[in-house]
Amino acid sequence: MTLIRLKVCFKRHECVPILEDNYINKEKLEKFDSLHSGHLVQIINEEELEDKREWNPFL
Repeated sequence: MTLIRLKVCFKRHECVPILEDNYINKEKLEKFDSLHSGHLVQIINEEELEDKREWNPFL
């Protein structure tokens, strides 16, 4: 079982997966960080999300 970690923004209810050694994901994480600057952001395990339907994927 692969442990998937997410970076979540509690203000906008958006999340983005954190994938190691993935250049496209690195760019997406940098964009997520810049757009959610000043918001409450946390890195969590995927299983910690109580209701996944409340969270929107960051595109």
